[in-house]
Amino acid sequence: MPYYEIMSGNSLGYEFLAPTEPLGILILSIGILFTGMIFFIFFNASQGSDSLADKKAKELVISEQVKKIARLYPNKKNN
Repeated sequence: MPYYEIMSGNSLGYEFLAPTEPLGILILSIGILFTGMIFFIFFNASQGSDSLADKKAKELVISEQVKKIARLYPNKKNN
């Protein structure tokens, strides 16, 4: 391809990537699919749902905290 054809702006040789060509349609659909998956991942991550292991770990931390507080401040019901 001569230099003057590249600089004229008529054609850069990328017609096969046009949205009307099969490869262009494939690239657009992969992009749309990828974008949809990213939005799905961000949506699920923002919901704040914990796994069972996370819930058990949080319950364990809370129960340990309750035990420590009970040791620091015992009930004085023995009159």
